[in-house]
Amino acid sequence: MPKKLILIRHGQTNDNLEQRYSGFADTCLNEYGLRQAKLLGRKLKSLGIEKAFSSNLKRALDFARISFGSTDVEAVPDLKEMNFGIFEGMNYSEIMKKYPDIYNRWLNNCFETKAPNGESFNDLKKRVLRAFRKIVHAKKHNVCMIVTHSGPIRVILGEVLKIENIWDLTPKSGGVTILEFSKGAGKVLLLNDDSYLNNE
Repeated sequence: MPKKLILIRHGQTNDNLEQRYSGFADTCLNEYGLRQAKLLGRKLKSLGIEKAFSSNLKRALDFARISFGSTDVEAVPDLKEMNFGIFEGMNYSEIMKKYPDIYNRWLNNCFETKAPNGESFNDLKKRVLRAFRKIVHAKKHNVCMIVTHSGPIRVILGEVLKIENIWDLTPKSGGVTILEFSKGAGKVLLLNDDSYLNNE
């Protein structure tokens, strides 16, 4: 039987609105983000989800619990957003003013370059794929949900779609992607959908 994975980016936070790097910072959903979670819950009821996983950061875990309609969500630290180190809490303009040289080096090669006190994209990729493969290969549940962040979703989609230019993949706040796996191969059934937000 094919396995389905419902991949969801957490709802809106104030950092999202202000285009700040949140990373490991344990920011909360804002009022709209909480409403997104409640609306998503209606959609999820029809998907037959058997098991829910989430990043252990509050904005993802709260979103997962509200939308899933249960506190029975497994928190997985490997699904956290990338650690942006000294850039966390700042937006583009603030970083360029304070750390222009470091930031430009990081922007030019974030796969290998770490922001001070942070991690590289390759570090993120390694831990996210470790968690993702464990979930996909587990035989206990056929329909699973993962609530995580923009970076991890890019990693997972890049792996499934076998593409390198993952920067064209921009997960929407609250966006839903459905993946199906059969005999080790994955395909995308639904990509970055937030049409449920029109059902208020």
